[in-house]
Amino acid sequence: MIRSVGTAGEYVYDLGDFSSDILLEDILQPAPDTQCPPYCIAGERNCPPENVGGSGGCEDYLEAMADHEHEDHEDMIRWRGPFEPEAFSVEEINRQLEKRFGPGHVRSADFE
Repeated sequence: MIRSVGTAGEYVYDLGDFSSDILLEDILQPAPDTQCPPYCIAGERNCPPENVGGSGGCEDYLEAMADHEHEDHEDMIRWRGPFEPEAFSVEEINRQLEKRFGPGHVRSADFE
């Protein structure tokens, strides 16, 4: 559980197949009775596609996607479409956080 500035943590997702490192850089105190959903200020790389098969499957997927001559390249394109592993959009992440944790969605259990 991340509760204090400078605390690092790991977010595990996709049934434990992947994880992301998280660092709490600041805690801002909202006005009383104001809900303040979490938001992202920076990041790196695109998250792996769902159901890609854990870290080993992800390596295979990225290899096939990077090589247009790879025997599985066309199958991967048909399965998921184009994928840019280095792409990252703080705006898209924040849209997803707002949808998940925005007004009417925030519960104390979401932060424990």
